[in-house]
Amino acid sequence: MRAVSSTRRPPKRRVSVQALSTAQELLQDQLRKAQSSTQVLELVADQRPLLDSTLASTAVQKLAYLPRAYPDTSALEVTLAELAHAARCNMTELRNPIDMLAGFAELNFKCKAIGQLLETFVVHYDMSQHQAANENTDVPVVKRQWDTVCWGWADNSDVACNNLVTVAWAFGRLLQHCDDDMLRFMDNIAAELSKKLHNNLLKDAFTPDDLADTVDAFANVHDTYRESSQLLGNTSSVPTRYDRNVGALLDTIAVDVRHQLSNKHSMRAPFVPSNLVKLLGGYARMGHISSTCSSMLDAAAGFVVRRMAAGHLNAVTKLSDLSQLLQAYATLGHQTVVMPELLTAASNQLRKQLASESERQTEIELSKQADSEVGFAPMFPQWGASVEPLHLVSTLRAYRNLGFHPSQGLLTASEPFLCCLSEPLPLEPALDLVSLFRAFTWQPGELVLQQTALSLMNAIALADPKQLVGITAGLTELRHLGYNIADEQLQQIYTRKLQLEAAR
Repeated sequence: MRAVSSTRRPPKRRVSVQALSTAQELLQDQLRKAQSSTQVLELVADQRPLLDSTLASTAVQKLAYLPRAYPDTSALEVTLAELAHAARCNMTELRNPIDMLAGFAELNFKCKAIGQLLETFVVHYDMSQHQAANENTDVPVVKRQWDTVCWGWADNSDVACNNLVTVAWAFGRLLQHCDDDMLRFMDNIAAELSKKLHNNLLKDAFTPDDLADTVDAFANVHDTYRESSQLLGNTSSVPTRYDRNVGALLDTIAVDVRHQLSNKHSMRAPFVPSNLVKLLGGYARMGHISSTCSSMLDAAAGFVVRRMAAGHLNAVTKLSDLSQLLQAYATLGHQTVVMPELLTAASNQLRKQLASESERQTEIELSKQADSEVGFAPMFPQWGASVEPLHLVSTLRAYRNLGFHPSQGLLTASEPFLCCLSEPLPLEPALDLVSLFRAFTWQPGELVLQQTALSLMNAIALADPKQLVGITAGLTELRHLGYNIADEQLQQIYTRKLQLEAAR
């Protein structure tokens, strides 16, 4: 019998901390001695597992200051993505990213990985700010260095349009703590963007996505600054208006958008509903009201109506988009001669959508009655969530705030989606719905009244004194419309009132 030789697996090779450190030091030395951007790309690609925040900083800095001869743009994008990942994985050890940021500021080209690098920088900035606020310490040195680099970056007229938009977008999307210095930095970015938009040669580089992202980003930063000031108790320093350069940028964008939406070729404009909703929503959140903004809003309203009438593929037809669009007009208080036409077109579109969805729900019920074991599946799954009650209430609220009475057909078509709620409405939308009954002299059905009352009663357990008064007034209004308040509901209100009085 032949003996079987036992084969043992070789033990796994463990890399000691000292060996890893030595390898990283060697790579650092090789990066510093690299004479071309191609060498840097090859080193990063070959030694990818060794990358950390320090090596990533060195690599970006070398790529910035070496002659820019990139034979393969895709390789550069992959490299920058890897560097961003390396820095993010070592975020807690990223003590001083200034060299990396300064190097990145010099990489003036359009690259998909720029957004990933910016996210890394903004997260680190936000962490350092949050840590300083929690420890009640002075602004750290890294923050002052940040400001120095960022201000020099914003003043650099050679930075590409897309990169500046990406800067604003990254800060607006990720920043959670904002101070006066950051607000001034964003104001400087706004000034540089305005210069580029005034340049006819550079203006065409801004796409509808860029314009919408820019307005949305500045609105986010402004909201973040206001929230940060309120959390710190500095309510007196919260600005009622934004800085001058930001206002000028908003006016410049408004002029450009008006030109695109009001010319004879506007039906072919590259604006899609998401761009338009984000753009107008940003103006509404900023509260920007001016003559140029008013002209843009008129042009946008006519543009939306024309696309609806033509059945355009990119017409604003979804309930969520229409809701946000009308809310933006209502927030800005825009009531010009174009509004009746826009609101009528929106009402007709909503009525058609609600009727179509109601027919679909009827088909579902009929299929269940015919065979309960076979479920009804729509051809397109996204149709199942096309009507949200919150969007419906928000749309009707916009009609009321604009002083326009929706058609009776729209109110009737809305009732089936308000009487069969999967979960109760939050308190504020429920109170809004009650006020809409009164404002529109709307007599809803019994099921709608019942669902609205259940939404109000659901909020009693956690209601404060002011909210309890609103709930009581809402139930009283429902009683005038024919809803019978049960004794148990009255007892819940009385019990909550006693609890609040005892807690004083």
